Amino acid sequence: MNNKSLKFKLLVFIAFIVILMTSLNLYSIYKTKSFEAKYSDMIGRLMTIDGINQDMNLSVLYFDKYFTTSEPSDWQDCNKYSKSAMDKVQSLQGVLDKDSSVTLMDIKGVIESYQASANKAFQRYVSGNKSSDFYPDFEETKTIAGFCDQYVKVFQQNYLKYNNQQYQVLMSETGRSSNVIITLLFFIIIWCMAFAIVFSDTITIPLKKLVLYSQKVSKGKFETVKVDSSKIYEIDVLAEGFNKMITAIEKLIEKMKEKANVEKQLKDQEMKNLLVENMLKETQLKVLQSQINPHFLFNTLNAVVQTAVLEDAWETERLIDSVADILRYSLTMLESQSCIEDEVAVIKKYAYIQETRFKDRIRFNVEMDEELGKVSLPGMTLQPLVENAFIHGIEGREEGGTISLKVFKEEDQCVIKIEDDGVGMTEEKIREVLSSEARTKNDHHTSGIGLGNVIKRLRVLYNLDDVFSIESKIGEGTRMIIRIPV
Repeated sequence: MNNKSLKFKLLVFIAFIVILMTSLNLYSIYKTKSFEAKYSDMIGRLMTIDGINQDMNLSVLYFDKYFTTSEPSDWQDCNKYSKSAMDKVQSLQGVLDKDSSVTLMDIKGVIESYQASANKAFQRYVSGNKSSDFYPDFEETKTIAGFCDQYVKVFQQNYLKYNNQQYQVLMSETGRSSNVIITLLFFIIIWCMAFAIVFSDTITIPLKKLVLYSQKVSKGKFETVKVDSSKIYEIDVLAEGFNKMITAIEKLIEKMKEKANVEKQLKDQEMKNLLVENMLKETQLKVLQSQINPHFLFNTLNAVVQTAVLEDAWETERLIDSVADILRYSLTMLESQSCIEDEVAVIKKYAYIQETRFKDRIRFNVEMDEELGKVSLPGMTLQPLVENAFIHGIEGREEGGTISLKVFKEEDQCVIKIEDDGVGMTEEKIREVLSSEARTKNDHHTSGIGLGNVIKRLRVLYNLDDVFSIESKIGEGTRMIIRIPV
């Protein structure tokens, strides 16, 4: 085949576009630089003219100062600034318009007269006859300086007008350049669009024929592709290759359909299994987080009433705040993930409420590694365990007891221990509590989540059977242990 490849044609097109855009960009840069140079020259000359005025003002200042102080440095500064002004005048010669050049020559003459008059006054001043001879020359110098100031101001105004005219010319040239660039860019875009349409038709027309035959093949109608020469090497090769593939596809199509059907069924079944599993876990959690028992609220409010009678109002306020915080936390966190430090904070409020109710009969101890405070934990996990220890281990004892909570790190696990010195439980009771078939009871828990519920939640979320364990002896107390990977 003698047809050019698609890559070659694209490279030629891109190269042509790059050359056009580069040329256009270079032209734009040249015009911009030219405008900047002219504008910079205009600003520079204005600054030079302003510098002439400033230098002459400083020269007159030091001229006056010298005849007051007689300091040689003042006379040197006077000459320095007048010379600087003359240098600036000379730097502007030959670069201004005709009218400005005439005014500039007048300024030069005035400065020369100023310098001559100033030197004459200086010579007479230093000759010793200070009271009469130098003063007329001094006054003449000041008068010439005033003329120079007027000439410079007139020169500035005239040159500003001239610059304004030049600036308008520059803006006009810039506008014409912009119009040229926009026009060229417009023609380039039109040409590119026309080329793209023609080029795309060269590609898409034979490809549409290939697509048409591909659709027929997909329906089981195997026909040889009849595509005219596209003048693009790759498309012609593609058409030829397509013809060679038809025979092989016809033999393999049935096997591919069967394999695809089997894989689709497996994928659908897998997705169904995952969906069922997720729904099961979600249902388990929602079932375990379903109720709030009002029994605790009634008992606590009764303690609040008794405290209000016996104590001042601030203690009652603290007690009510603790109750509100616990109830708010239980309502908001039952279906959310919390952390150990938040759970411990709720336990402290619960402990304060129970210590208010039962005074010295109940004692709570909390020890926590602060580094483990942010370890994630299901909401309302620790409070039901502490409350279980209180209800089943301590509350029924006349002498009361102590409940301890310890949080520490052991190897790669966060260990949480809840201990009480209460009545304890039998091995049979421990097995019943840990059994997944054990019946869940609320037993007047604050959140409606009993010990069995907490165990199920931990096992479901961490997928570990040994995440929770119990150690207990009758008459000695009970220890509940949670081990969370960190």
